[in-house]
Amino acid sequence: MLNELLQAANAIPALPDTLHNSLKTLPKSPSFKVLLDASGSIVEVMPWDNLAGMRKWQPGGNGFSTPVFNALPLFPVFDHGLSKDEAKAAAKRAKDELETARADTATWSAYFDTVRQRCGQVVGSWIDSKTGKPDEKSRKSLADVPTQLQALLPEGDPDYAVLRALFERLHLLSPERFFLELARQLETQLAATYDEKLFKLYCAINEADAREKYNLLLDLPDWDEIGDYPVTSTRTAELLNAMLMRAGSAAVSSTAPSEQDAYGRAALDASEKFEEVKVPGFKYPIKLRTMTADALCQKRYGRVEAESFIVGKESRERAKSALEYLTDPTRKGKTWQFRGGSLFLFYPETELPALSDAPIADLCSLPDEEDDDFAEAAQAAASFEARAARIAAALDGAPRETETLVHLVVLRKPDEGRTKLVAHHTFTMPHFVGAAKDWVKGVKVCPPIAFARWGKTEGERHDIVPEPPFPYQVSKWLNTPWKSNGEPFDTKKKPNTFSPEDVLTVLLANDGTQVQMARRALRHALAGWSGFLIAAGTRTHKANGFSQQHAAGNRKHDDFVLKATDKRAGALAALPAILALLLFKSDPDISREHIMSSPAFLVGRLLALADSLHFQYCQGVRNGQVPRQLLGNALMATALETPEAALALYAQRVLPYQAWAKTSKAKEKGPETLAKYLLGQLAEICSEVSLLDIPKRASDADKAQLILGYLAKAPGNTESKPTEPTQEDQA
Repeated sequence: MLNELLQAANAIPALPDTLHNSLKTLPKSPSFKVLLDASGSIVEVMPWDNLAGMRKWQPGGNGFSTPVFNALPLFPVFDHGLSKDEAKAAAKRAKDELETARADTATWSAYFDTVRQRCGQVVGSWIDSKTGKPDEKSRKSLADVPTQLQALLPEGDPDYAVLRALFERLHLLSPERFFLELARQLETQLAATYDEKLFKLYCAINEADAREKYNLLLDLPDWDEIGDYPVTSTRTAELLNAMLMRAGSAAVSSTAPSEQDAYGRAALDASEKFEEVKVPGFKYPIKLRTMTADALCQKRYGRVEAESFIVGKESRERAKSALEYLTDPTRKGKTWQFRGGSLFLFYPETELPALSDAPIADLCSLPDEEDDDFAEAAQAAASFEARAARIAAALDGAPRETETLVHLVVLRKPDEGRTKLVAHHTFTMPHFVGAAKDWVKGVKVCPPIAFARWGKTEGERHDIVPEPPFPYQVSKWLNTPWKSNGEPFDTKKKPNTFSPEDVLTVLLANDGTQVQMARRALRHALAGWSGFLIAAGTRTHKANGFSQQHAAGNRKHDDFVLKATDKRAGALAALPAILALLLFKSDPDISREHIMSSPAFLVGRLLALADSLHFQYCQGVRNGQVPRQLLGNALMATALETPEAALALYAQRVLPYQAWAKTSKAKEKGPETLAKYLLGQLAEICSEVSLLDIPKRASDADKAQLILGYLAKAPGNTESKPTEPTQEDQA
């Protein structure tokens, strides 16, 4: 991973300073800005949500920090020592009392007076129960650590004037007085009106609230009279980082060793540990390189830990800075995306300005959650095809950049310590955009398919049609086999067979591995989806057969039509599209016309029409009693293995339905009329099949085409046209 990050560092314009290891990202906890005036009094406490880019100085691993530290609610005002049921009942009573009190000002005032009196009778959360004095964390974060940081601030530098003023005001407050001042100010603000966030910081009315931690961000109300930036700002974090990095550089010996590290830079501090980087998505930080003397693979070469691969301080800092730059929250969707436990990183070999404006990473993943709404407009904008079009437009008109190589790196953490580089693809941007267009083209070879589903409005049909999936979605569907009844198998205890990296091979590779991976995925998909898709096709054949005889909105065939909110809709939109895509990737010369004229597809189409004929027979002869399996559905299992044998069985079993359709008298919109139309369609398909070589054993491609044929909509006009089949048709 070091090689890739240092390669990325070379392409990043004005590589920013790496984040000093003592500057920590703020935890994702409710936060409050606490303002101190010139006398050291707290004059305002306000909820604060904008934590982007802010840092706290934590010189050790003990949790003591400034100018941000965390604290518990000031006063726990619930009864201790209760049983679980008693505590639960007490918490409910306290919540109900609070809800009643906040209804109007007078009630709230009386309620808060009672709460304030109770708080005066309990020990504050900042007090050590053994000593009766402020606990160590409070003392260190409000006194010792600020004094240490103040000593590091450059004298006379106006950029640090606000920080110096803050620390001077903190010296006027003892840790105990700070919390008493904080309580006094919260009481003043809460006495006037109820504020949920301030109330939870002031007191905890149940045990769960008492465990909640809050970020307290110290700042000045008059910062603009002292300097240019408040303490709680990204600029202050940048200034602190620059100061700490300068201090670290000054501590290094001015005499650089003559030895160079593995990357041609000075081998300064090569024995030091690599710093950790917290990146989006992963619970644990990334260690750029894990070195341990216990690893046998290092011992066999006679060199362990730092001596096995020498990396100097400058190289380590460049790698860390590159990872921080690529995973910056503002660059989500451009240089990084996190899905399915994998972190996707994109970077060019040389500076590529167009890349900074194109949502490259989102193309290989899913859109953000806000794009996942049910609204059709949002879905259209978030589709893979729409994203590919926007990227192509963003990169259009940049010919000098077309040959620049771009790298896609996929990282995964199998455990707390290790980070694995599981995939690395290299390509040019024209190849990437072309791969996205080929992906959409592959989905569009899918024949027209529509699964019957109700819309949200009574009587409205909103059928499900195949849609281009994102690569990450493909890996998810490949790892989800489905039962014929529409329920997915429980795969929690089984390892995933296909990873997002495998699907990226299908998307991006052009060296033969693409075809191999696509064929492997196709075989896996057929094993997991065939029964589910065939059952869904049968349901749609029944639904369409019923709707051709009855008025729109007739709900008698609810059993055949999915509800608007059916959870299977996503699978039915994705799986046929993925089958078509994998067919295309297995044989890039294939087209929709090629599929729809193949012997396997026509056999599937024939069996779909047999289903429809059988359904109309049940309407006309069996008084609407439809069996679970129709004729075509019953033969699909045989057809998926031996299509030729399935045709022989079809020729025998269709005879009674064919005889009924030929001899019955046509009635307007009746099953007899529709049956005669279906006989004509079957005759046309049989004529085409008779001219082709039907495979005795079905290949994976044949099976996919056969399923697509079974699911495909009837071509052309599907209105019933009662015609008596000729003798030639019957033959």
